[in-house]
Amino acid sequence: MLEFINYAKYVQNVVKTGNGHWTAKGIDYADRWPYHQIAIDIIRSLKIDDPSDVLEIGTLGASLVVGSDTLDFDNEEFKIHGYDYKPTINHDLRVLPWPIEKHYKVIVALRVWHHLKPVEREAFLEAKRIADNVLIVCPEVNVRGRGITRQQFEQWHGGLAEIFSDVSMGPLYLFKGTP
Repeated sequence: MLEFINYAKYVQNVVKTGNGHWTAKGIDYADRWPYHQIAIDIIRSLKIDDPSDVLEIGTLGASLVVGSDTLDFDNEEFKIHGYDYKPTINHDLRVLPWPIEKHYKVIVALRVWHHLKPVEREAFLEAKRIADNVLIVCPEVNVRGRGITRQQFEQWHGGLAEIFSDVSMGPLYLFKGTP
């Protein structure tokens, strides 16, 4: 059975990261919690038992699932400050293919995809290759790279998202990958 963070743990993780990402451009981390809670509810509905079946991308140390695998890129833009967080995989998602041979039940990428210019589509297909489900929150308007519209995601996917929710900070999608 998976263990999920709650709001208090979320705040603790965010503060611990020391990363300005969580308060960038006047957006407080509290504004981000609602889509994190929706994502937790969706992951819970997938009935996953083992946290290592979850790959969380771009968490900067603030994961939703306790003990999940994580993929972050420790570079100057997204600096992982000197605390004890070490991602399971340290890799730039723009470098394809990803060095991942494992298959996951779900990949979670909350506000990551708009940073992957110019390979957003290819990275999306890579995520579908390695996971049964791909859970994404991504703005539709140009934010730090570009926005990605619902139509673009659904074109890349080849159909409608299984779940679509219009949340603050960009729509939330759940896509089924290629098993």
